[in-house]
Amino acid sequence: MRCTTMGWGQMFMHGPYANEIMFLDVVIANHSLCSEKIRDYHAEGNLCTKPEADGNICAGDMGGPLLCEDHLVGIIGGAQQCIRVDAIKFVNYTYFEGWVDRTVYQLTGAAAFHNLAIYLLISQVM
Repeated sequence: MRCTTMGWGQMFMHGPYANEIMFLDVVIANHSLCSEKIRDYHAEGNLCTKPEADGNICAGDMGGPLLCEDHLVGIIGGAQQCIRVDAIKFVNYTYFEGWVDRTVYQLTGAAAFHNLAIYLLISQVM
């Protein structure tokens, strides 16, 4: 499945931050790719992706979305290098979505708002 991530992170290691939002197309990959390429990768609660072209995520991109067919399916989480890599991991938003909805409802008595749900998920993962 083809997906897109985006962010205003650094353009390269120790480089300047992007002045405009940058996009990177990725495809969902088998967990074995990330297990091979990313130290301490755990399949449960994560998604493995492979960039379709040159590019990567970098400092400043953490918390950015992974959108597949206009649906939020993942969030950039965990330390990632700025160098060109063959695999990028994302927190699997759909894996945690029920927990986010329950937690927001317990704390506020209201249904989860999309942005608040993302904030809560990131704060628990980081």
